[in-house]
Amino acid sequence: MLPSMLPLRTRVNRIKDGAILILVCLICIFSASSAFSQTNLPNPIRLGIRTAAFPIGHVLVPEDYDVATNRIIKPGEYDGFCNLLKQKLESYLNLKGIHPNITVVPVNIENQYRGKGYPRFDGLVTNKIDIECGPNSLSSLKLLDTKGKPIEDKVDYAPVSFYRTGIKLLLKEDEAKKLDNQNEIELENRLRALKIGVIQRTTTLQQFESDKGRRFYPNYIPFDAKDERGDARDSALDALELPASDQNSIQAFASDAVILRTLLKEGVEDNLPYRKYRKPYELRGYTLFPRKPGDYLFGETENYIIAIQRKPGGYSADKLKKLITDVLKQKKWVVNAQKEIENYEFGTISLFERWKGFLPYLLYSCIAAVIVFFIVVFIKRKKEKNKDMVSPQPPSSSSGQSNYKFGSVQNLQINERGSSGTQNNNNLQPEIWETLNDFKQIVADLQQKYPRASEQQATTIIDAEFEEIRHNQPQRGQNLLSLKRLWNGVKKGSLKVGEHFAEETPWGKAAIGFLEGVTDDIT
Repeated sequence: MLPSMLPLRTRVNRIKDGAILILVCLICIFSASSAFSQTNLPNPIRLGIRTAAFPIGHVLVPEDYDVATNRIIKPGEYDGFCNLLKQKLESYLNLKGIHPNITVVPVNIENQYRGKGYPRFDGLVTNKIDIECGPNSLSSLKLLDTKGKPIEDKVDYAPVSFYRTGIKLLLKEDEAKKLDNQNEIELENRLRALKIGVIQRTTTLQQFESDKGRRFYPNYIPFDAKDERGDARDSALDALELPASDQNSIQAFASDAVILRTLLKEGVEDNLPYRKYRKPYELRGYTLFPRKPGDYLFGETENYIIAIQRKPGGYSADKLKKLITDVLKQKKWVVNAQKEIENYEFGTISLFERWKGFLPYLLYSCIAAVIVFFIVVFIKRKKEKNKDMVSPQPPSSSSGQSNYKFGSVQNLQINERGSSGTQNNNNLQPEIWETLNDFKQIVADLQQKYPRASEQQATTIIDAEFEEIRHNQPQRGQNLLSLKRLWNGVKKGSLKVGEHFAEETPWGKAAIGFLEGVTDDIT
């Protein structure tokens, strides 16, 4: 039966089936495209890390304990900008939902300063890594590979730079002093005579080989690795450490400032078989020149970039490049990281970085010291309070004549001596003794504050103190006034007070004068 002869209902059903089939095919196509866009990245992303510059990337000591983060460090862990980049890449992949299952794995770069057997960016060219992070300048991509072709033919980069620096010299302090405080002409002459070591196949060597470099630093010497598996930097540093009398010695080594600061502060790690261990150069009398932070030999700076494969197999280089670019455009963390690298290069936070792991211990020590301090203060005040409670002691009830006596202001006391004459029973109340102690303390404090005061000055000071107390502390002032009344009551009982103080201190006399000079107040 011809289609046109089919019943109308059957034809409509077939049209619907065809439309559904087309729709399903389109969904499959778009789903596959979406899945491709999500997964068209390497998994894992192999992040190569150069460890020549400490704040940019360095290997943590395996199985060591990090006090600052309270964790055990495992073998293969890194720190610095490159490790932070690793974390930010993983966070970005998770946050944007691009592919939360993709991980970023750090890989140590072994071709940092080695010979032709391990040329620059070899890990990217031979597909051992997908990204290279380290002190790689943009102009380093224009270097030639072992076949004489520009590296940029095989290596691309994310267009956002993460740091800028320039060239300095690592040299002995004695050599640096010869360059200090020189006029421009003399400095140029001394730099021309300086034997400077430079590593082959580096942008630093390109600077020295330029017209400007040959004019100002004609005495530079290129160094290469001693063999294909050796380290070219070792050759230069060996020459730097030779005695000045050796004809193979050099006086300075040129490289990027942040790399030289790493040599100065950290030395060279000892866990690599192809590279010599070296102690921090600052411990051996070396320094950097120019000394001023931000000053560089050629007055120029280079941008550090993140390098990637230009034509990788199995994934899209453009997508990886965009991923890195998007992460580097997150200004907040990048700016903070740049500041940390700069501070390290300038030598402004290295001490803090070395001691930050001990901060918890310092905090605990401070807390313990504060606790001990308060305990000592509490015990001291407790003893002083007990001492005040037992001195002076109230007099025993006996007959005789009462004599107030200042042996010294600190020992104000009342003694009762038996004698013939009028009998006075002075059973003083505790409140009076408290006021007496208070008065004693006031005079003692004033005497300590004004030790050289004359009797007249002491009298004026005591009167002024009393008036201030009366004005600001009425009850306390009333208690002192009661003490004065008591004193004058004893005085009226035919006690000759003054004769006991002829040989005493000005403050003792002033105190007695204060107690006796209240006739107007009492009447």
